Amino acid sequence: TAEDIAQAPEQTLTGILSREPGVQVSDLFGGVNGARSTVDIRGFGGTGANNTLVLIDGRRIDLPDGQGVDWGSIPLNSIQRIEITRGNSGGVLYGDGAVGGVINIVTKTGVAAPTGARIEVAHGSFDQYEGRASITASNGPHALALFGNAIKSDGYRDNNKYSQLNAVGDYRYTQEWGSFYLNASASEQIIDFPGVRSVNPWKNFNQLVTDRAGTDTPYDYGKQQQTSGTAGVTFNLLPGYELIIDGGFRARDQQAGFFERCFDTFRAVYTVPCIPVPQSYVESSFVTTSVTPRLRVDSDLFGIPWKGIAGIDNFRTAYESPRGEYAGAAPIHRYDLTQTMLAGYGLTTLTFFSNLDVSVGGRVQRTRFIASDKVDPGAPGYSAPACFPGFGCFGDYQAIPLDQTLTNRAFHLGFEYRFNPNITLFGRMAQSFRVPNVDERVGSRPVPGAPASNFQLKPQRSQDREAGVRLAFGPIWLQWSVYDMYLVDEIYFNAITYVNINLDPTRRYGSEGIAKLRPSDNVSVKAGVAYTRSVFREGQFGGNDVP
Repeated sequence: TAEDIAQAPEQTLTGILSREPGVQVSDLFGGVNGARSTVDIRGFGGTGANNTLVLIDGRRIDLPDGQGVDWGSIPLNSIQRIEITRGNSGGVLYGDGAVGGVINIVTKTGVAAPTGARIEVAHGSFDQYEGRASITASNGPHALALFGNAIKSDGYRDNNKYSQLNAVGDYRYTQEWGSFYLNASASEQIIDFPGVRSVNPWKNFNQLVTDRAGTDTPYDYGKQQQTSGTAGVTFNLLPGYELIIDGGFRARDQQAGFFERCFDTFRAVYTVPCIPVPQSYVESSFVTTSVTPRLRVDSDLFGIPWKGIAGIDNFRTAYESPRGEYAGAAPIHRYDLTQTMLAGYGLTTLTFFSNLDVSVGGRVQRTRFIASDKVDPGAPGYSAPACFPGFGCFGDYQAIPLDQTLTNRAFHLGFEYRFNPNITLFGRMAQSFRVPNVDERVGSRPVPGAPASNFQLKPQRSQDREAGVRLAFGPIWLQWSVYDMYLVDEIYFNAITYVNINLDPTRRYGSEGIAKLRPSDNVSVKAGVAYTRSVFREGQFGGNDVP
């Protein structure tokens, strides 16, 4: 809740999430303000960001690439609450990517809020400055909420500077017949990439000891600009029946420059002087538009309490990424990709005997993916394709075009049985899927060592089962569950061959426990534990752990 966030010792959104059982956070580039961090539910590791679906106010905000969510672009003071759904049941309502779980960030509105403003400033180590501002106002049917923050930091590492500007605005007009709402956001980020620290045991060389905060890449950097908007209208058709018609867009532009390392690990000798020698420059732009009408029901069905939602998702994403040797140079590769998604879904919950909830739902999703690559042999840095027996293929091969349409399905079946106000049993089984993103497709090969990408990866599919118990006795609240997940064609990045592949069938299983104690209004204690293991079910690695 907003109260939990305000009281948390952590001052970043990813830091707050990392305290939840089963949620792991990996920080890159120093992790200033959670920038470029990966949030992973149920232990997917390097692909955690692609298996954890993130929503703002119930709308997916992740774009179909490997970048993941920019956690630093969401002002903490704009959050009303954060809902975490573990497991893949969220795939019915929200579509692909909800394999490990769903994080829904619900933002504040000005509805019924007193008119006022709040300003906060902070200063910290490594020359970090932050300012936060919020304004809320309401008058009759009108309500307005504005939030913004600005952060600047030099970072712990060399070449680790970071700056971020964010702004969010929400307007609501509410009447007896329904409401109209408009939400808009914008952000800008500039971040420097300090790179890795190296260890060379053959040279008795260890940067983690001798120069922990240093950098071999003092010139690498990235920039990002994002805008988004959502507009919608709600209609109260009948008591308990609400129709929502809305649509939105999200755009993101990125630029990143990379240069040759100033330090050669194998020779353990500095390149003197360290001058910026361009290695690669990447630009990419995304524009996603969506229309998502849906019907909500909270009524009775033949005297049985009934809650349900049914709707249609229609998303279209256009992606363009010219990639050259340096900024301003003609691109060597120009990737153009278009992804369209059309889905229908429904989820309903019935309450029997006042203490048994049964929920069932399904989703059918059709995704079309069109991809092409154009190579310019005259561009600076172009390398002619060549293959060498025993060593593989090198050079700038043009990827094979792809025009592919896929149909995937998800379902959910669950129950919750309340023995009494103190003891509740729950269980579910579900199926979900994940469609490969554009970066995974660009970095794929028909087989490891093949000279060119064909953009083809199979969708990842999973089925899981979960059961648990929830206890509440006065100030004590406990929950414990076990789960078992079977995956087919799990998408995995091979760090040895630099190729994205589909794994042989895998299994992921584990247990999670949460305990809360509130002995008084002024004191609360929370503890959690999670265990996850992933193994190969079949294939040449059958029985081995998935690293």
